[in-house]
Amino acid sequence: MESRQKASLISTENELREAFAKLHDTWDFPRLFIEPTRAVLDFEEYDDAGKPQGYIELPTVYRLMPPRNLDSFRDQLLVLPCIPAGPFVKKALEAHVAVADPNGAFYYKKGKVYFGNTGSPLKRFRFNKGARDLFSGKSERIVRALLFNVSKKWSQKDLAASTGTSTALVNKVIKRLEDRQFIDRHPYRQVSLLHERELLDIWHEKRAHQRVVRYSIVGTGIAELADMVHQWAEQNGVRIGFTQWVGAWQRAAFTEPVICSAYVSRIPNLSELSPGLVGRRVEQGGNLLLFYPEDQDVLRQLQRSRHVPLVSDAQIYIDLKGQGLRSEEALEALVQCPDFCRNHEI
Repeated sequence: MESRQKASLISTENELREAFAKLHDTWDFPRLFIEPTRAVLDFEEYDDAGKPQGYIELPTVYRLMPPRNLDSFRDQLLVLPCIPAGPFVKKALEAHVAVADPNGAFYYKKGKVYFGNTGSPLKRFRFNKGARDLFSGKSERIVRALLFNVSKKWSQKDLAASTGTSTALVNKVIKRLEDRQFIDRHPYRQVSLLHERELLDIWHEKRAHQRVVRYSIVGTGIAELADMVHQWAEQNGVRIGFTQWVGAWQRAAFTEPVICSAYVSRIPNLSELSPGLVGRRVEQGGNLLLFYPEDQDVLRQLQRSRHVPLVSDAQIYIDLKGQGLRSEEALEALVQCPDFCRNHEI
C-alpha cells in the first residue's frame, strides 16, 4: 500500500504555477496538454447540433482560493492548489469554467464534451491556510506594519507597541511568516520582511471587507477630482489615503490615473465635494471610488508623495492587482520604484 505523505503547502501564486507546471512530466492523459499559460484538449469539440468545432484551448488563470464569483473565469482554466470537496466542481462547470489542481484533478464540460479526472487521492498539494489567517484581525495589522517599510528592523516589543497588539501575537505571526521564509533575522532579536511581492500576492487573495461608494462624475478630470477630494478631507478633518491608479501615479509619475480612489474615515455626499460637481452615485463602475474599511488600520500608516497622502505601497498593490484598465502596467511601474514597500510614515 502506498504510504501517505505530508502535503506540500502552497502559499503563493508562483508556488502554484511551479507545482502545476510539473504535471506535464507525469500526466497520463495524452489528449490533454498543459502549458504555463494554457491547456489544450486535443480532441474534437462538438456543438449542440453535433458539428465538430476542432480542439479546445483554454487560457490558464491561477488563484490560491476558490473565487466567490466564477462568472469572470468563463471559458478559462482555473487552477487552484487543491480543488475543494462538495459542489464547487459542479458550480464551476455550470459557469463554463474548467478547474484543475497540481494533484492531477481536471474537470471540463461544454456542450457534449466532458473531461473529468479526480487526480491523486493523496492530495500532495494544499493551500497554506495558516498564511490566509495572517490577514485577519490584529494579525493583519502586524503584517501591514512589516510591509509598510520592509527594510526596517523591528524588535517584537517595538512591533507590538506600534500596532497595539501583544508580544505573544507578534511572536505567533512572525513564526508563521518565518515558516514560509518571509522573515529575515538580525542581531539584537530584530526582524525584517523578505519577499514582499510574494506575500502581497497572498494578501491579494484575501482582501478585507469594506464599504465602497461609487460616483460617476462628468466633466472633471481624474487629477482635478483627486485634488478636490483631498481638499475636502483636509478642510473637514477626515483621514484620507489615495490608492489604486492615483496611488501608483503619485509614486511613478509616468503612469496614468483612470479612476480616482481613496480610503476615507468618512464618506462624503457629492455636494460636499463641490457645489457645482456634476455626477451621480452608481452601483457598478464609476470614476470616483471611496472606500470605508471596516478596520481603519489601513489609515493608521500613511505615506506622502508630492504632498498627497497615500496608503502604503502594499495596500496600493493589492487594491490595483487584477483590476483591468491597464492596472498591470501601473502595478509594474509601482514595483519598479527603488523604494517600493520602503515607505516613511507621515
